[in-house]
Amino acid sequence: MRCIVNQRNDQERYLHDAAKKPLDDMRARVKREPSAAASLVAGICVKNQMINFDHATKTKTLENLICLADESSLESILSILESLIYNTNAKEQRAAESSRRTIADLLVSAVRSHVAERSVPASSTSWLGRLLRVLVDVGYFLPKASLSTDPGSSSSISDDGRSMFQSRLSSCLTSILTSKLDPRHIFPSYVVSSIRSEANADGDNTLIWSGDAEITRTVMNGHRRLDELVERVCNPESPLGYILRNCAGGSR
Repeated sequence: MRCIVNQRNDQERYLHDAAKKPLDDMRARVKREPSAAASLVAGICVKNQMINFDHATKTKTLENLICLADESSLESILSILESLIYNTNAKEQRAAESSRRTIADLLVSAVRSHVAERSVPASSTSWLGRLLRVLVDVGYFLPKASLSTDPGSSSSISDDGRSMFQSRLSSCLTSILTSKLDPRHIFPSYVVSSIRSEANADGDNTLIWSGDAEITRTVMNGHRRLDELVERVCNPESPLGYILRNCAGGSR
């Protein structure tokens, strides 16, 4: 793997063009066999610790592998990428933030690719729901101590890093909404309910988002009115009731 990266990293290398062949073969295999994506991504990102593989090889190999993965592989890939967000194996904060930005961009690419293929799942318990939840947890909450297993890694996510994840979450939701593949707005409501329920839970996570008095008042008024709708208007068994109960944090 290191030989491939070294050859691809410099156009003057004798085997620069030849080194692209195994990368093309990996993509072709996943196109034929989408279930193979997870093991290839793990080999690149975990075994060889090359989350910036595409930058190093001047290709979109890793991005293509993730975009071509099937749902089962995407679940496994999300576990890998979530772990790498909190444990970047980088010794400096700048390198850690660069790795996290790469991961966030890969997540957005996965969403946009499936939107383009018109293959958005219909449930918040799918890989897409989990992907959005990862962005929510990193963007709006302090990380769980249990996820940071290497004290020597740059696991402290900066304010700029969290803002970046919030921006990527907005990009994912924009892609989903503009595609009109989620007419019941299941995924936006899931994001709202996840933030609200986690913020109100007695767990280890701490909400780090804060707004001025006017913004906070507007958010609280919105939640209160949503609760009133759930109480007064919605049949609990109806699709609209399901959506509003989720937005309300599932407390009704």
